[in-house]
Amino acid sequence: MNAKSVKGWFASKFSVGNLIRKMEGDPKNIASGYSLGIFIGMMPLVGVKAFIAVAIASFFKWNKLAAGIGVFNINPLTAPFFFGLNYLVGKQITGCSHPFTFPEELTFNFLKELFLNSSEVLMTLAIGGLILGIPFAFFAYQLTYRTIKKYRN
Repeated sequence: MNAKSVKGWFASKFSVGNLIRKMEGDPKNIASGYSLGIFIGMMPLVGVKAFIAVAIASFFKWNKLAAGIGVFNINPLTAPFFFGLNYLVGKQITGCSHPFTFPEELTFNFLKELFLNSSEVLMTLAIGGLILGIPFAFFAYQLTYRTIKKYRN
């Protein structure tokens, strides 16, 4: 990864922050949607997280766009960090005995091992995501709400 791509990544994060800050609507609904997206993003629900977050946000009448944006904070660049952390925390709770490390290359043996042990690994990731998702979502709500209120004043 070169400096230009890192700079582009940070620029996109700041533009997302600007997008959320400038959204129309109640700051509580925007912050609630975004924090919901952060929470759902911590779960190992690859491929369906955005749909789940938008559906829940819609049910509670929170900002759906903010929920979708919150989910995508866990992306291919940040996923190894967050899911690794989720796994470490979940492993302390569940006592999961399967080592889980991302290999340099995706091989058939890795995929086979992941599939054979998937229920235990996924449960470990989910418990870790739940435990870490709550404080992350709380922090995201507070930061988003205060940022929007400050911007509007």
